[in-house]
Amino acid sequence: MYRRDEVITALFGRVGFRESTQSGYTDKVDTANRASKSKRHFEDFHALVSVPTLFDVCNKDAAITTDNFNLYLKELQEAAILAVIDGVMSEPEVIEQLMEFSRDDQQVIPMPNIGRFVGRQIRIAPVLNRSIAINSITAFFDGVADFNLYVFDNVIKAPIFTIPVTTVADSQVVVIPTQDIILSYMSNRSKSGLYWLGYFQDDLGDVQAYDEQPYNYYSGKCYGSQSIECIPIAGQTDFTRFNPYITSRTAGLNVEYTTLQDFTELIIKNAPIFDTAIGLQMASMIVERVMYGTRSNEAQRINEQATASLYSELNQARATEEQPFSPGFRSKLQKEFKRLNETLLPPQKAVSSRIKDNRCYTQRFPR
Repeated sequence: MYRRDEVITALFGRVGFRESTQSGYTDKVDTANRASKSKRHFEDFHALVSVPTLFDVCNKDAAITTDNFNLYLKELQEAAILAVIDGVMSEPEVIEQLMEFSRDDQQVIPMPNIGRFVGRQIRIAPVLNRSIAINSITAFFDGVADFNLYVFDNVIKAPIFTIPVTTVADSQVVVIPTQDIILSYMSNRSKSGLYWLGYFQDDLGDVQAYDEQPYNYYSGKCYGSQSIECIPIAGQTDFTRFNPYITSRTAGLNVEYTTLQDFTELIIKNAPIFDTAIGLQMASMIVERVMYGTRSNEAQRINEQATASLYSELNQARATEEQPFSPGFRSKLQKEFKRLNETLLPPQKAVSSRIKDNRCYTQRFPR
């Protein structure tokens, strides 16, 4: 996996759209979409990747405004970046998937509300190519309550995620977050590795959490989790984060974690090597949009005459008599994906162990 927003931020603008000088199409591309850190442009990968083609053929809105056109270009570039990363980073991602504990058949005990922030302190191992995802949280309470679970980064005051919860009396509820909750040792958000997951007991009203009786706790390979109780800060969605009370009480929560192979830092640190693949991906996308465009205008009718040639440019996988030395964009892309994959994730080389030969070849044996 990779952290989508961080990867887009690192790769966006490495290849840019060139401003058109054609009459009627000048000043259509804004600064962000013209940005080209690599000094390369999408038009260099195929002549169809031009402002007139994008404006008149590819987008479906004949009356598109300049602002919406630039939003369209932004979305195209983001789609190209994500398609490249998905094509290159085709490696197994899930390392382990664990609940915090397994519960036994003992009687659960209501946990008294004493006005604290309760839940878990989560510490991530200092490994850059691993991240932890929170897939779900089970909530076990003695009544119906609507409240929020919060995820805090230790060095950021406000919660970084808010998860609404509605409990059912005397029944466990599985809460699945509506957004991806990825916790990393280092990210563009912070360099901490310490997180908190929990809720404020004052939000429960008269409802109490059940303190379950775990018979087996599970330890993750790349994270640690422990139950905590902290003092809230009055009038704020915050709590005292120093010297928390470490407890064995579960606070009615059991968290499901997944440890993931995280390629984000590897991608960000090697951003320049993706330029060619992003350019080829954009050219492939534009050629396909031209082929299947629904706009009816002069440019589209001209391109109809070249549909067969465009199809070959897009899909040809090997040399033919008509085009002996021109593999299609998809073939070029697959070759580039393979090159990048082998560069970033080289296959492990076989290691041979030399065994000392103690035989004495000069020794003579009786016949």
